[in-house]
Amino acid sequence: MYYLVMTAFFALILAGAVMVNEGSRPRRKGDWPHCRQCEYLLIGIQSERCPECGTPLIPGNILRGERGRPSGLAMAGVVAMLLGVVLLLAVISGEAIRGDPLRARISAASTDAMNLKVALDAFQGDCGRYPTTAEGLNALATAPPGVRTWRGPYVDKVPIDPWGNPYVYRCPGSNGKDYHLFCCGPDGIPGTSDDIGN
Repeated sequence: MYYLVMTAFFALILAGAVMVNEGSRPRRKGDWPHCRQCEYLLIGIQSERCPECGTPLIPGNILRGERGRPSGLAMAGVVAMLLGVVLLLAVISGEAIRGDPLRARISAASTDAMNLKVALDAFQGDCGRYPTTAEGLNALATAPPGVRTWRGPYVDKVPIDPWGNPYVYRCPGSNGKDYHLFCCGPDGIPGTSDDIGN
């Protein structure tokens, strides 16, 4: 179905382009420059004289008819092309928005976790340590008591995960890591297989 709709939109755009081309062609001989004496069309002529009658091609001997407004066919073509492009963009953006909501949430949680890791590293660079578990991620937004070398805020606001739960932070981390930062995932329960983070 998706490919059928996309094909229809491309056909609409192509039909509009054809209508614009057909509607903008000259409708009379006088639409193009021509010789005053013999009415020979002077399209692409490089010489100084009319090839038909030999009249010198000076401004007074060259007649230029007005092309006039584009025909209704050309205007309909422009409208068809614009409509096709707008509808095509609507379908493409609709597919992107509809996409896979779980994948989008997982991607958002991974991005938040990376941003928090950068902020934690900046905190560690300034303070010589990572925030304690008790201080938590709030130490990135407001200075913890007694920390004189804090130069934050390192984040404007501590984010919550895409499912509405706070990110879990523990310092020191497990397996010899400096800290453990993760999102509980869709189930909201820490320590399950859907957790996202380090």
